[in-house]
Amino acid sequence: MLQLWLLGLDDPRLAGMEAQACDWLEEGDRALMRQRKGDAARRFLFGRWLMRRALGKLSGLSPQELVFTLAPNGRPECEAIRERGLVFNLSHAGNRLVVAVARAAAIGVDVEERRRAAQALRIARTFFSEPEQHSLAGLPEEQAQAAALRLWIVRESLVKAVGGAVWDGMKGVSLDPGGSRMALDGLKRRAANAEGWQAAAGLLGASHCLALAVGGCETDWLRYPVPVVDPLEGTPRDHWMPELVWQA
Repeated sequence: MLQLWLLGLDDPRLAGMEAQACDWLEEGDRALMRQRKGDAARRFLFGRWLMRRALGKLSGLSPQELVFTLAPNGRPECEAIRERGLVFNLSHAGNRLVVAVARAAAIGVDVEERRRAAQALRIARTFFSEPEQHSLAGLPEEQAQAAALRLWIVRESLVKAVGGAVWDGMKGVSLDPGGSRMALDGLKRRAANAEGWQAAAGLLGASHCLALAVGGCETDWLRYPVPVVDPLEGTPRDHWMPELVWQA
């Protein structure tokens, strides 16, 4: 099982839902939200609501009763969800929030706005592996930017899946720019809890790109359309189609 739960903060159906979302927060989350202002506080609130909505629905547990802790890298974890064989991860960019949930050993998701492609290419030219830099150098600028953004968000998703820091994914990961194989030499120690690694990247609507990394897979899930669930309805409304897939 692999699903994406997608919420747009510009969805008019969210009007008046802040009170319900606040009711679902633990006291620790309330304290964290008070440290934020304006859009950042609203994004945090509905990010926590989205996690509880997705995990409650898929586990059969009450969303309000789920207890979260923070890993050393700040990632939310939930023992009750882990006991049911599920893993999850949250990402946000602009007005998009995404929670990925799978029955696997590990999962990471990263969503980014496509307008950050030029920045991704500047990072790639400094930090990516030599084969990746060579491949990007042979592309027209716009195509190179798009390719660099894909490689960047796949790295982010892999690092999030294994619980590392973002810079672990720079020299520690090498990706075939056209998809297919990836080397995780710099992440092997952290990734020891999972084998059968897959990663994929593709567009998410017109303005965003998304990457998923899954470890401990028994199925090549990322070679097929991934259901995208409407959290307000609790049912799939669309599918996300990976454009490029890597395996290790």
